[in-house]
Amino acid sequence: MKINMHTGTLTISGEDGGRITVSYSNLGEPFREGARLDLWNDEEELTASVLMKPEDMRALRDKMNEMLGDT
Repeated sequence: MKINMHTGTLTISGEDGGRITVSYSNLGEPFREGARLDLWNDEEELTASVLMKPEDMRALRDKMNEMLGDT
């Protein structure tokens, strides 16, 4: 599956000042591209980072749709 790398970054702010950013990443290796999720605390410190493979991205999308009743 070809991932669109020109989608920009999505930032979701939490009520406590933390945030999640979602962006394209390939870690310098084209065969390991996916979505990078970064978790930031209220002090602007990166607390966790995850590279989601395309199949993980689909699973998350499907779970969100299931939770919203959009399936």
